[in-house]
Amino acid sequence: MVKECQVSIARSLNVNLIQHPNKYLGINFKLKRNRITDFQFLIDKLHSKLQGWKSRLLSQASRNKMDAIVRSFWWGHETGEKKLHLINWNKICKPKRLGGGGEGIGIKKFSPMNQALLEKQYWRLINSPQSLLARTFKAKYHPNESLQGHTPKAHHSWVWKNIVQQGDPLLREGKWLVGNGFDIPFTDPNWSPNLRDSSSLPFLQTDTIGDLINHNSRSWKVDLIRRLYHHPKVVNILQMHISKINDSKDRLLWKYLRDGNYSTKRAYELLTKDFLGSQKFQQEMKIWIAIWKALVPLRITNFVWELLHDSLPTMTTLHSRGMRNDDICPLCNAEEETPTHLFLFCSFSRACWFGSDLGLHTSNITNVSVQS
Repeated sequence: MVKECQVSIARSLNVNLIQHPNKYLGINFKLKRNRITDFQFLIDKLHSKLQGWKSRLLSQASRNKMDAIVRSFWWGHETGEKKLHLINWNKICKPKRLGGGGEGIGIKKFSPMNQALLEKQYWRLINSPQSLLARTFKAKYHPNESLQGHTPKAHHSWVWKNIVQQGDPLLREGKWLVGNGFDIPFTDPNWSPNLRDSSSLPFLQTDTIGDLINHNSRSWKVDLIRRLYHHPKVVNILQMHISKINDSKDRLLWKYLRDGNYSTKRAYELLTKDFLGSQKFQQEMKIWIAIWKALVPLRITNFVWELLHDSLPTMTTLHSRGMRNDDICPLCNAEEETPTHLFLFCSFSRACWFGSDLGLHTSNITNVSVQS
C-alpha cells in the first residue's frame, strides 16, 4: 500500500500511523499461518516466569502445554525430577467456592478459558454490529449473510475461523429481544429450528422475523405465524414483546445471566461444570469461604486445604503407593500415621494441643477424624 493511501486511511480513522511495529498489546503484529510459531513466545514467557519464581522456595500458593507447565510448577517439579501427585488436577482447578465435597484452588485451565474468550468476541460481533471490527469482518467474510448463518471457508484466516466456528453450543444459547425483526433470520437456532410450512418462505420479503411483524401497529402477524409454526411455537411467539419504537434494533440476550450480557467467567464455569446446580453443598460452601477468607498466611490455608482433601504425604499414603515398607508413625512408633493420628492422637500432637493456649485434651476426643 502506498504511503499516501496509508496516511489517508489513518487520518480517516483518527489513528496514528506507525512504521513497522513488532507488537501491539503484547501480541505480534504480523501473524503467520503457523499458530505454533506465532504464539510460542507465550509458552516461553510462562515457563520463564514460573521458573524464575523457583517454586521450591515458595509455598504452593499453548493450552495443553501451558497447563503442563503450570502443573509442573504447582507440584514443584525440577529438571529431571518429578514430585508426588497426591490429588487430582481437576479438583485443584475447581473454584475455591465449589467442588465435589470440597473446594479447589481456583487454577484456570487454558483450553476452556481460551474457548470462553473466543466466544466473548463472537458475542461482541453479534451485539455490536456497527463496531469497526464487526463491519470489517462482515465486509471481508460474510457481506451477504448473517453471522449466525455463516460458515467460514477453508481459505479464511484462522483468527476468523476460531471466532465463528462453534465450540460448545451451550455458549451460543440466547433469547432474542425483538425490535424490528430484520436482524433475526428464520434459520437462527435461537429463534426456531422447525417450521411447519417452509413453502411460504419464498414468498416472504427478507427471510427474517421482520416479515412476521406488522410494523405500523407494532404487533405480530398472527395468521402468518399460525401458518408457519406449530401451535406450541405460535404461543411462544405471540407472548414475545415487540419494541414499540420504530426501527429499533434486535438484540440477542445471553441465556445464562439476567442482564443478557455474555460473561467470560460464567462461560468458563459452564464449560468446566463449576457451578452450583442445587443447594446440596451450601453448608460446605460456607465452610470453605470461611477458610479462604481467614486472616492467616496463604501457605496455612493451602495446608488446611491439602489436609482436608487427604493429600498430605503421610506414611499411610506413601505406603499405599508402594513408596514405604510400613505405615507406622515415625514420631511415636505406635500407630499408623494417618492425618487424624498425626494431628490429633499422636503423643507429640497431644502434647502440642495441651501446651497451646487452648489447653485441649485430644485424648478425650473419640470417633472423629481430623477432617470432621
